[in-house]
Formats: sequence, C-alpha cells, structure tokens
Amino acid sequence: MERINARSFVKLIIVGAGNGGRALLEQLNNDPSIAILGIADVELQSQGILLAKDLAIPYSNNFVELINKHKDGVDIIID
Repeated sequence: MERINARSFVKLIIVGAGNGGRALLEQLNNDPSIAILGIADVELQSQGILLAKDLAIPYSNNFVELINKHKDGVDIIID
C-alpha cells in the first residue's frame, strides 16, 4: 500500500503492546494516512512488540523515552 503525502500523515505512538496494542498495530499499520512512530510496553516479549519487530516499527520498554524522542512530531498517543 502506498503512503500519501507525508504532511498528511497522522503520527502516533501506541502505549501498551498486549493483545489490544497488537490489534491496533495490525489495523493502523495498513492505513496509508497513519505513520506509527513506535510502540511501547514494559514486556519486550509482548505480542505487539514482537509484531513491531517483524514490521520494522520502532519499539521500547520505556514509553516516556519514546514519547520524548518524538515530542515535537507526535499527533496522537494511544494508551
């Protein structure tokens, strides 16, 4: 799927990578209007983190660091 103009992206971070976070990641990753900046969970073996690794999406076990890294460029944080 081709991405649309970068200025039109909604840039988001997902906090929580259990079953719900994984489901969000699966759905949102296929939307060309969304750029997923990363996903965070304290458990690096959670389902969402494992999927993020497969999709080459940045991940972290520290959501504060992930948010701070993108604080000027994130539109939505889903917790």
